[in-house]
Amino acid sequence: MVGMWYRGIPVKVYKPERTNNDALIFLVGIVHKGISIGYSYDLTISKLTAASGGSHEVTVTYRVKNKKKKRILKRLPCPEF
Repeated sequence: MVGMWYRGIPVKVYKPERTNNDALIFLVGIVHKGISIGYSYDLTISKLTAASGGSHEVTVTYRVKNKKKKRILKRLPCPEF
């Protein structure tokens, strides 16, 4: 998997000199037999760049199959990458 996201609301301006731009997020990862491993980097594009510079994140997810009778549950959908 490969992806890129933008975090912020570019059309919302709090003050004339401040827009709501926060970060660009880049993601790479692999999914194999119920296990997904991903790496993402948040590139800060706001005025906090001097303080944070960005952040790294590694995720490991294992999907457990339910062998019991399938039931319909009301739940929030989880995005799959």
